Amino acid sequence: MVNEENEGTVNENEGTVNEDEGMVNEDKGTVNEDKRVVDEDEGMVNENEGMVNENEGTVNEDEGMVNEDKGTVNEDKGMVDEDEGMVNENEGMVNENEGTVNEDEGMVNEDKGTVNEDKGMVDEDEGMVNENEGMVNENEGMDQPGWKEEPRHIVPPPPPSPPPLSMERRSKQLGDDRTTINDSPRHMYD
Repeated sequence: MVNEENEGTVNENEGTVNEDEGMVNEDKGTVNEDKRVVDEDEGMVNENEGMVNENEGTVNEDEGMVNEDKGTVNEDKGMVDEDEGMVNENEGMVNENEGTVNEDEGMVNEDKGTVNEDKGMVDEDEGMVNENEGMVNENEGMDQPGWKEEPRHIVPPPPPSPPPLSMERRSKQLGDDRTTINDSPRHMYD
């Protein structure tokens, strides 16, 4: 009796232990499943972080290219500004040279005017010299023996020419008895 009762109790206790172990094993399985879900979530988070980092890298690369393009644009603009500065400088030199040319032409024209004025004075002096020589020659001629002053003859002006004859008077003077007169310019002086 004692053995059977004790064995029943032992068997009951072992059943309880086995049932507790089953529940523990079931809880462990639940923990493992929960841990797997967490690991899976962490994997997705890590994957998302990797994509975010990749996108940030692409953004940084794009920004670098944009900055490089901006630098190239600024460099090109600097070259354009430099070229414009050289063009303006050259235009300034051209304008300065044109001003110098105009000034030189003005001086040349002034010199030509002076030369012409001097030439006019020389011509006037030569005219006076020629006039004086003529007077000297005249005086020398008066000193010659047998010289006597000739009376000066005033030449009368020629008489005025008669007015031109009309066609009618001309025809009568030439003995033309035509009654009609052609007054066209082509036959007027035939």
